[in-house]
Amino acid sequence: MSIINSTTLSKAIIFITGMSGTGKSTVLAETNDYGKTLEQREEIINYVKTVEPLLRSGASYEIDTRQPIDQVVAELELIATQQIINNSFL
Repeated sequence: MSIINSTTLSKAIIFITGMSGTGKSTVLAETNDYGKTLEQREEIINYVKTVEPLLRSGASYEIDTRQPIDQVVAELELIATQQIINNSFL
């Protein structure tokens, strides 16, 4: 069994994406009190436009979770494997 400690993956910053801004506000409106008003939905869309690019720019990797779960898992495993290989040469 292989154990990955937190320092092994410390250099992998993964930005996980999924739904569009409109989709996010719809889900939030259905599952949470936040996002029910037009003002809150506009705020969410604004955050997607302004904050998401900042988060994306700091990421080493991006994974889109709209793809099948087995592909998401395969990408995570590949990233972990790359990090182990890269850190083994340090």
